[in-house]
Amino acid sequence: MPFFVIFLIDSVISSNILFIGPSFAPSHNNFYAKIADTLSQNEHNLTFLRPIYDERSRDKFMPKFAQKLIVIDKNGEDGKRNLDDSSHIWTTEFKMENVKQNMKPFMEMLKAGCDSFLSNMNLLEDLRNSKFDVAFVEPFDACGLGVIDYLGISKFILITSTTHFDHILPFIGEPLELSYVPSVGSLHGDKMTIWQRYENWKMDQVFSGTIRELFDEEQTIYRERLGQHLKSWKEILPKASLVLTNSNPILDFPRPILHKTIAIGGISYKKSEILEKEWNSVLQLRPRTIIISFGSMAQSSQMPKEWRKSILDVITLFPDVTFIWKYEKDDVEWANLAGNIRFAKWIPQSALLGDRRLAGIVSHAGLSSVIELAYSGKPAILIPLFGDQFRNSKMMARHGSVEIVEKFRIASDFKIALESLLRSDGMLQNARNLSRKLQNQPFTPNELLLKWTSFVAEFGPLDSLDPKSARNLNFLQKSFLDVYGIHGVMPDMTILDNATINACGLSSLLRQSPKTTLIVDCRGFTEFNESHVRTSVNAFFSKLIRRRLFENKLDDSCLLQQLTSHSAVCREMSEKLDVVLYGDEEKPRGTVKRRNASYNGCENSSKILKTLRDRLEETQKFRAVMVLEGGYKKFESQYPQLCEASPGMNRIPQSFSQPCLSIPNGDGITKITPFIYLGSQIDSLDENMLKALDITSVINLSVTCPKSVCIKDEKNFMRIPVNDSYQEKLYPYFPEAYEFLESVRMEGKKCLIHCLAGISRSPTLCISYIMKHKKMSSDEAYRYVKNLRPSISPNFNFMGQLLEYENQLIKENVLRPEQASRPYRNEKTSQDLLCPPKVPKSVSSVFTPTPEASNEESMSDAEPSATVNENGKRSLTEMPPCRPKALGISNRKAQLSSAASVPITPDVPSPSSEFSRLSFEAGIDPENQPSSPSSTASSYYSSSEDSSQLAYTNPCFVMSRAPTKECGGIRIPSALVNPVFCDEANEPSGSGSRAPPNFRFKKFVSRPTSRPECLRSSGVILLQHSQLPATTEETESPESGFNESCVDDDRKSISSTSSLEISCK
Repeated sequence: MPFFVIFLIDSVISSNILFIGPSFAPSHNNFYAKIADTLSQNEHNLTFLRPIYDERSRDKFMPKFAQKLIVIDKNGEDGKRNLDDSSHIWTTEFKMENVKQNMKPFMEMLKAGCDSFLSNMNLLEDLRNSKFDVAFVEPFDACGLGVIDYLGISKFILITSTTHFDHILPFIGEPLELSYVPSVGSLHGDKMTIWQRYENWKMDQVFSGTIRELFDEEQTIYRERLGQHLKSWKEILPKASLVLTNSNPILDFPRPILHKTIAIGGISYKKSEILEKEWNSVLQLRPRTIIISFGSMAQSSQMPKEWRKSILDVITLFPDVTFIWKYEKDDVEWANLAGNIRFAKWIPQSALLGDRRLAGIVSHAGLSSVIELAYSGKPAILIPLFGDQFRNSKMMARHGSVEIVEKFRIASDFKIALESLLRSDGMLQNARNLSRKLQNQPFTPNELLLKWTSFVAEFGPLDSLDPKSARNLNFLQKSFLDVYGIHGVMPDMTILDNATINACGLSSLLRQSPKTTLIVDCRGFTEFNESHVRTSVNAFFSKLIRRRLFENKLDDSCLLQQLTSHSAVCREMSEKLDVVLYGDEEKPRGTVKRRNASYNGCENSSKILKTLRDRLEETQKFRAVMVLEGGYKKFESQYPQLCEASPGMNRIPQSFSQPCLSIPNGDGITKITPFIYLGSQIDSLDENMLKALDITSVINLSVTCPKSVCIKDEKNFMRIPVNDSYQEKLYPYFPEAYEFLESVRMEGKKCLIHCLAGISRSPTLCISYIMKHKKMSSDEAYRYVKNLRPSISPNFNFMGQLLEYENQLIKENVLRPEQASRPYRNEKTSQDLLCPPKVPKSVSSVFTPTPEASNEESMSDAEPSATVNENGKRSLTEMPPCRPKALGISNRKAQLSSAASVPITPDVPSPSSEFSRLSFEAGIDPENQPSSPSSTASSYYSSSEDSSQLAYTNPCFVMSRAPTKECGGIRIPSALVNPVFCDEANEPSGSGSRAPPNFRFKKFVSRPTSRPECLRSSGVILLQHSQLPATTEETESPESGFNESCVDDDRKSISSTSSLEISCK
């Protein structure tokens, strides 16, 4: 069989594309040609393959810009003869009973064309070796699908020259809601009676069933020609990356579609064409002009004579209107009496529709013609004849710009419709409004085609867009009949009253209304981590928030903010929600009854549930607020499948009420350098402040804090997803953040670094930049930032990572070894540089000498001098700003003789340090020093028999008025010792041990400080644990990640400006 290859253009290529566009209808050819030319004109190397199915449309609408055009002629004339006579289109009533019979000639033509196409094996082999990136094929027949599979093209796009193809939707997983969406062959619109809905469904079954029979027969053909190993068309269809439809969402009936379905209707519309002189003179003959055209398939010359006569009689009634009639033959003597008709075998329809002198058009409602008149803003009379033309006419009628005339009622209704078109201003106005909408869409059809094609070429095949689960559901599952059946046998009374819901009711809400149900777990974080109801959020309230909640001092916005920030249900809330609260009915283990029990962390959850329910109801933001009857344990016992455990059970949480703890009168935005500002989440959301300071870049150190709305360009925004906990790694982000800030500096911009409260995470990152930028040690950089923003307080973990970063900068020769904040071991000399190590007191374990090794006579009891600070809390004596807030042990030379706060002597380690520490006069073996802040405390012990003078200063420790306890010969305030962990410890062993024979050890565990202020020595000790104990002040810290512990009521938190010293011998 002959075929012709024409090379049209040699241009820069982007993707190698194969386009299979068989020729069987002019409207389809036009759609193919426009897509092909659009791709070719945008630097894609496109090969257009045109198998000839219908000889009459062989040369119509050829692509003009394809790089290669291949035309495959037919072997026989069967298809041509079958379509020579289309007169039956005029006289046959389009009903579901005769659809299959009417489509039979068309189906025979397609099968014959497919067989001829696939007989060109040499051509197919050449195409197979071309290695195409993407292929386009229309699933109007299955022949092209078989070719795609044979050529091995995995990235292919389906195109439909109609609004959609009903017969492929079930196989790609796209729903077709026939109750309100007209099928392609439907005779009705979107508003149907029950009988019309039945006809709509039946038409879909008949029409789609007929096409699927054709597909099965063509599948047999392509397997016989190309190989039995080829996939079936049902397997090939779901593999399509995209489906491009000749639909427009503004014009078409609304219907549910897949993400892979892209509407490009209107791509074939030519916005402006120059009207030839001949047609310009025709339009000038009379004030108004009307076009009469019934397309290419249904020719006006084959219209029944009586219908033509009826139209002619109406035309003679409007002598001031020129009628341009597309008529395919020369026998026009029957219209000699009408002097206002201009017959033509071809008319420039697009150019005429774009002329303001054209009053309207009489058309057959083919989709291409409908889209053209919609874009041009012209009213029309539509006379649908067959196929999708009935649906198209109903689609246009909903916009109020057309009149519909049934073909069997032309004699009676055509005159009325023409009068309405010429005399009704409403139709013209509606048509123009529709045109303006179509021509001002956010994305043009050309843009959608080009961007999606490039996307598929680079990332296809797009398996993530294939709804595999939807394709595998049966009728009962899709229609939810199985669920309705189960629901019918479930208990009716699931909600006991307006305030309580039982376990069965909650399970029903989870299954039936998960998107409108918010479940709040009011238990502790540990219990929530172990197990909780699916989709629930943890309402972990700190002591401060509970007190505010019970005293009705907590703003509604605080509560609602937590819901919207922690729950995906609330973020997508389009209607009022049902809220279910639950706790544990049982009394929590370890509860100790104390005074002011309503404020402690172990009270029964019933009070929280009741208070929270009342407060949420008062907001009137929810449909219902209910408490789960029986609590979580009862629900879990009945519905374990609806419960789950948190994925990261050892992770220290951020409090549910965390955003509410931001300090109202905080530091605000702090200028650190001319281009770096430090602040909190609240600051980052203040658009006016950011604009006033000319801040155009933001670094956000959080997982959930929202992005500032005024930062539009993504290159000016950086998110570092870390929480403020003792397990997060911030160190790996230092280099990337440094590069980001350097680019900000070089571009002359300004950047805000923020976390939730601007206390721990963001200052840590800021300090890391200052260290490298200004070549400072961690201590120096910390003091530099602390001086500008006194509220900063990085946690132990982050301070340790700053020391690691300092070592790295020394290795990179950014810092000198003598700048180190702790002894630095030179890898070449294996010698420790700088000062001897100093060990911090804020540790989990400390070893002290026994009474036998100390001088009991010189021991003195030291009681704190209690005062009331500005916050109304009892605290210890204020100390000068230069004083370190540290709990330490100095040597004898310190001569601290009393508990009063006095300036510390130079011998006390790190005068500028604010990190709680203790140091020993006795030497510590350098070989046994820990190499990181997480080293164990067992490496450190005192080896001196001399008595040491102790100075304890720690502002964050919880103190007590209770008598002191002896622990290892040193009198220590009882609040500094957790008696549960106070026990004897074995003497350390190892080669580095230097303890004298009569030396014994005791161990006590103290409560760590809430924030380490500085790490100066290499002897920093931190016990890595998922849940370190925290002080009351820690649980009230805005960035605290700890659970609140149950401390005695008479223990009070010491303010950050207080200190305590106890002198001992």
